[in-house]
Amino acid sequence: MAELKWRDTAVLATSGRDEADHTKRMAARVPNLDIISQRLFERVNGRWPITKKGRALLEALRFD
Repeated sequence: MAELKWRDTAVLATSGRDEADHTKRMAARVPNLDIISQRLFERVNGRWPITKKGRALLEALRFD
């Protein structure tokens, strides 16, 4: 798990300005995002899998 977290952090740290701008544009399209109350993720056996509704939102945002 520590290796996964380190790798993810490294990717975010080196992704550059384009990725940061893309993330901000996506966030602006869903200003009141609350992934738990909107049931985009749910807790199942100590994990947080994405729901069908969460996948649909990601698919809609993908075409930025």
